[in-house]
Amino acid sequence: MQAVHTGTRPPRFSHRSPTIVALLVVWWVCCLVIAPFWGVASAQTTGSQPVFSIQAPPGLVGATRAAGPGPVANYFQPVEIRGPHGLQIAFADRNGFTEFHNLPVTVGLLVGRVYRLKVAGIPQAEGVELFPSLEVIDRLYPPPGQERHFPIIVELHPDDLRLATAGKYVTRVIYLEDPQQALPVAEGNSGQLWFEVRPDQDPLAVADALGRPLVIVRLGGRIPLPEEESDPAFLFGSPPLVVFPPKVKVLPGPPSRNSPATLPQPTPEGRRP
Repeated sequence: MQAVHTGTRPPRFSHRSPTIVALLVVWWVCCLVIAPFWGVASAQTTGSQPVFSIQAPPGLVGATRAAGPGPVANYFQPVEIRGPHGLQIAFADRNGFTEFHNLPVTVGLLVGRVYRLKVAGIPQAEGVELFPSLEVIDRLYPPPGQERHFPIIVELHPDDLRLATAGKYVTRVIYLEDPQQALPVAEGNSGQLWFEVRPDQDPLAVADALGRPLVIVRLGGRIPLPEEESDPAFLFGSPPLVVFPPKVKVLPGPPSRNSPATLPQPTPEGRRP
């Protein structure tokens, strides 16, 4: 996985943490004001599915995929949300937002729906809150019973948070790599790999060309007014979700008291080995 930056800067590569399912993130930084129109990418399709512009209204791409073929309707896709230390997120519900969750947190999100989040504890931005959205546009197909072992990884990267707090609008398209086109770049231990597309490129079309788009993350742009935080339109109708319990690493227990301790035996010369 790699990171390519918008503009004329040369690409730089990053080694990020390993994931069970190979994921690649296309990163697009655009202006504060998003054009109110959308379109279908010219003459590009994925099978029978059209490639929509990233400027499509939130929910359109996911709803189109949910109405298509395959077992995606009413499927809660596990999504693991990660972020820098101290970051917390809350999910939209009918009363506004839930309590905050420490990261990482794994949730089940419906394919084809858009979820509003509230983000707090942003590094170097004390008291600032952001309200990103996650649009789940497709699912993974792990072995039956192994769904939680193969979540889609969504990382709220510090660079994204910094740009969003500065008033920028950041869009990430997370997609599953095509194994025939995957870059032979080893993953490290410092986070999810991503790259930035050029200003004249559509990240959704790029992701579709390199694999199968799964999630669209939209971050920044505008902070809602207090009365808007409970507006159903702003919360995208607060679709249902499933919060999975955190993963706990089970450590081996202490030795049994009935087991005698093994002491080193003396050597014939009376010295311990």
